[in-house]
Amino acid sequence: MSNWRDSDEFEAQSVAEWVEQYYHYPVLLALILFAFVNRVINWSNYVVDGTYFFRGNDPYYHLIQTEYTVSHFPFTMPFDPGTYFPYGTSTGQFGTLFDQVIAFGALVIGLGSPSEELVRRVFFFAPPVFIIPISIVAYLIGQRLGGRFGGLVSAGVVAFAPDRLLQVSVIGSTQHEVAEPLLMGLGVLGIMVALTVAEREKPVYELVVAREFGALRETIGWSLLAGVAIALYLWVWPPGVFLYGILGAFFVVHLSIEHIRGRSPEHASFVGVVALTTAGLLQLPFIQTLSFSSVQRSPVQVGLALGVVAGIVFLAWLSRLVERRNLSPFVYPGAVAGSILLAFGVMALALPGVLDFFISEVDRVLGFITSPGTAAGTIGEAQPADLGDLQDSYKLAGYTAVAGAALLLAKQFFDEEPRGEQLLIVIWGAFILAATLTQMRFEYYMTLIVGGLNAALVGYILDLIRPSERSLDIQSYHVFTVTAILLLLFVPMVLFSPTAIAYADDISRPGESAQWSEGLEWMEGNTPDPGLYGNPDGDQFDMDGTYKVTDDFDYPDGTYGVLSWWDYGHYITSDAERIPTANPFQQGVRPAADFLLAQNESEAMDVLSEIDESDNAQAQYVMVDWKMVNTDAFRPVNGKFFAPPDFHDEFERSDFYTRVIDEGLAQDRGIISATSTMLHKQPYYNSMMTRLYKYHGSAQQPRPYVVEWQGAERQLNEDETFVTSSGPSIQFYDSLRAAQQAVENSSSAQLGGFGPYPAERVPALEHFRLVHMSNLTALAGGEGFDFQRTVQNNQLGSRLVQQLPQYNGTSPQAAAQDFMYGTDPAWTKTFERVPGATIEGTAPANRSVLLTVELKPENGQQFTYTQSVDVGEDGQFSTTVPYATTGDDEYGVEEGYTDSTVEAQTPYRLSAPGVNDEGNQTFFVGEVNVTEGQVLGEESGPDPVDLEPIGESDLIDTGDDGSDNGSDGSDSGSDGSDSGSDGSDSSSESESVDGTAGPQPQLTWTERQFAAGAG
Repeated sequence: MSNWRDSDEFEAQSVAEWVEQYYHYPVLLALILFAFVNRVINWSNYVVDGTYFFRGNDPYYHLIQTEYTVSHFPFTMPFDPGTYFPYGTSTGQFGTLFDQVIAFGALVIGLGSPSEELVRRVFFFAPPVFIIPISIVAYLIGQRLGGRFGGLVSAGVVAFAPDRLLQVSVIGSTQHEVAEPLLMGLGVLGIMVALTVAEREKPVYELVVAREFGALRETIGWSLLAGVAIALYLWVWPPGVFLYGILGAFFVVHLSIEHIRGRSPEHASFVGVVALTTAGLLQLPFIQTLSFSSVQRSPVQVGLALGVVAGIVFLAWLSRLVERRNLSPFVYPGAVAGSILLAFGVMALALPGVLDFFISEVDRVLGFITSPGTAAGTIGEAQPADLGDLQDSYKLAGYTAVAGAALLLAKQFFDEEPRGEQLLIVIWGAFILAATLTQMRFEYYMTLIVGGLNAALVGYILDLIRPSERSLDIQSYHVFTVTAILLLLFVPMVLFSPTAIAYADDISRPGESAQWSEGLEWMEGNTPDPGLYGNPDGDQFDMDGTYKVTDDFDYPDGTYGVLSWWDYGHYITSDAERIPTANPFQQGVRPAADFLLAQNESEAMDVLSEIDESDNAQAQYVMVDWKMVNTDAFRPVNGKFFAPPDFHDEFERSDFYTRVIDEGLAQDRGIISATSTMLHKQPYYNSMMTRLYKYHGSAQQPRPYVVEWQGAERQLNEDETFVTSSGPSIQFYDSLRAAQQAVENSSSAQLGGFGPYPAERVPALEHFRLVHMSNLTALAGGEGFDFQRTVQNNQLGSRLVQQLPQYNGTSPQAAAQDFMYGTDPAWTKTFERVPGATIEGTAPANRSVLLTVELKPENGQQFTYTQSVDVGEDGQFSTTVPYATTGDDEYGVEEGYTDSTVEAQTPYRLSAPGVNDEGNQTFFVGEVNVTEGQVLGEESGPDPVDLEPIGESDLIDTGDDGSDNGSDGSDSGSDGSDSGSDGSDSSSESESVDGTAGPQPQLTWTERQFAAGAG
């Protein structure tokens, strides 16, 4: 029986030894599996009708590059004229090793000939695949600093932290950001290993002279591997040259400390020289430009590496010089500091441009003390993070990471043989922290650093309570300590961060790309291919072709650009296969801002003339979505109107809108949260993007609605202003005259300023017409503008619900919605730039002619395009209109033009007040049809139209009851319902055309309003 007992004890001990020796493998595997599954669990959210969508805009350009690389493997696209019309662009940090790796994976899975669908699917699943090697790198870094358990802690941070690394590695977020932490971490890991080997082998210059490379083999080998990893990192992301600066700072500090300790700095110097020389030289074959650029592979990636190498060699030589002269060891750091200052001084005198370039690059990455620049101010990932953001990402692990950094720094002073790799991770962490506080995008590097520093702290604690890592004498307090560590680090991440598990279903969605897909799909199928616009017999421009690098691409005839805000450029290139004028590289952003904010059509056309390459290669379409015109007081992440003013030389945000706040709420919640509505100023309504989206190019008159507030407008910050209001902030008047008088008598009131209602008349556009609007509405829940919330949670919405049912008899919700939007609030609207047709004719002299045409989008509500033109003393008038009423079936894609979804329901109706032959006040009217060919400039204009007076039989007596307060019930079908684009004043004053009560001609509601203003 004792043998059995001995056997059982032996087996138990063997199992315990096996667990002790190999436990980290299954645990690491479980962590990696969780990290992967957690990032793919919501994959179905990104698949709509069998199409794989991606989150954000950069993945769409990486997809373009990956598809090109699959077709031309291993080569990437040298130049892309498919974006930034009319110049094209070098791909820079896109079309790199990242895209080559994904393309290679698609080729392998597709057995050398993958379908387009397979490439898209492989591309879709790539980000969570990258988390597998990232977890391994995290483990290896942690294992070096805190043993095997420390390595598991480091991998656990990757698995559980709800940080930016999770965001960039979730399925569908395919962009180079997920590869950056992998390769930077691999490069730093290589340096850590090489430093440890160098501390053991102690290489010096004399071994090189003696050619005793056997004694240097391991140091050189690991340093070469580190250099290759750093080179791979720069092949993925050329702006990563700041890693050279981090390593340079480390070697300055480390070599100085080594000299003071009496240890030769040459040991570590070998690592820096070999690694950075390797990294720099490996950039040479792939240089894209000879100009100084951190975005593209340029001499910067080579020269900075070799510059740091030269500095390391100098520091090693300087150490020997100080030692030979028997100077105090503390002279060395002073000499190092003086040498650095001298080098900067010489550069400032000899190469000031180079110095300015490097200072600007340092400020871009590490200048968290300064405010973000114009570009950074409108890019989400370029916004500065704060310590609160880091706390949200890492919870208590952020604080323990600081403790781990303090521990490693203490070791530099108190350990007999401190390790350079411990100092390296602290300095790496300090720089990445500064970078994250400058731009939040860099937080995905922090995951490896937080994990490594926690590993160091955990390893130290375990060393204190257990003499040997492989000791089997496990006590209860050992278990308690380990459990406490795990609870402290990971439970807050899991329980108090809903995004940590499954990356919150409402966040893990494609967003704008799916919402733009309908408009982009329409554009691809219903507009001519580039190269064929107005040129059906020309050659189609190959968007996927191979082109030489040039500063200004020469586009063939019939090629055209699509203007929109820069956020959407990659969608246009990828899904519509059209050429955007602006893109998320922020190329073309200033012309886009100039056009979208242009205050008149002439100014907008001037902007386009600068974009146009020639008469046959023009910016032909404009795409606008609801976010672009939304100043958005309620969900600031959605509205984008704030962005274009930041890129405009003349405008600021406060020129377009101000916040109306409840001052009482502001004391508790802050001004942003207390905003009840956004008060729009006239420049907002004059802007091209508002006139396109809200009015479809039609004229718009003010309405008798007044917004009131208390006190003067005050500055909120350098860009925005606010006013205060308590109680209802809107008043409705029976006539425009009464509303104008109320505003004149108050210094804290404005006519209109909300919804589609301006304070002054907005003229019609003559060269832009709506050709498509999406079925998806901006009022959709989730990603869309929550109108219900608007109505319930602000003073203006509440007032509308109370007042509007009396106007049209519909439900409060429907009334408020129609009142606030007028035209369909479709998610996207597409407009075409056209020469326009010229309508000429005769009318009563010195009057104004009103032109109206009823138009019906295929998938939207009918609207009225209105325009007015002055008549000269000779009774002649002439104007240009953008919409055709007939002949649209004769000019479609096959003829090199657009298959518009907007059809005219009526001819153009022209009307003007005047005096007939009998001396009576009446109206002169006429009709004219405009053909599609005339609008496109392919046919001569319509025949002149002479307006004729309406006969006495057409006059009716309406009386003067003043009861029409906005929507004329007798005319609701065609114009009264179009409360945002009919170009008229909504108060229906029952007067004759000369301003006296009595008979009226049988006119449309729009014409009666026009008469009231023009008579």
